[in-house]
Amino acid sequence: ALNDGLAAAWGHFCRPGNSSKRVASLALGTGVGAGYVVNGGILCGPKGEYPRWNDLPLSSGKTVESVLGGLSLTTSPSALQREEAESAARFVLRSMDQLWMPDKIVVTGGVGLSDWMRLSLHSHPEPIRSRLEFGPEESGLLGAAALVQHPGALSSLSSL
Repeated sequence: ALNDGLAAAWGHFCRPGNSSKRVASLALGTGVGAGYVVNGGILCGPKGEYPRWNDLPLSSGKTVESVLGGLSLTTSPSALQREEAESAARFVLRSMDQLWMPDKIVVTGGVGLSDWMRLSLHSHPEPIRSRLEFGPEESGLLGAAALVQHPGALSSLSSL
């Protein structure tokens, strides 16, 4: 099975109207996962390595996952935790947009779909907003199911 970010990207790529698009995903749940489908293939390393946005350092010295992952945020994050998480999410989304140039970026997961995160991402005036979508929390499961239905998709993995 793929990680949640790769599986979510594949699941959204398989949706009607997306098969010719470059689709990125940012799965914000207990941790942080990401994925990208380009030219009909899932972008990953030669051994199946996934994009490690979660390990990127922030200006605070913390990593993206340490401030944005649900395990760090708890079920009711403080105002400071929310502010740090929102800033980290915008950093990752801007970086994905600038490096991958996707047609769309889909945010999923319990943290990504929380009311406060959705409001923050929708209200922030950034160019990516026009391509930002929110997918179901189960996007990774849907993508994994799509891979079972189309096992040939794994042979189209794109190397970094």
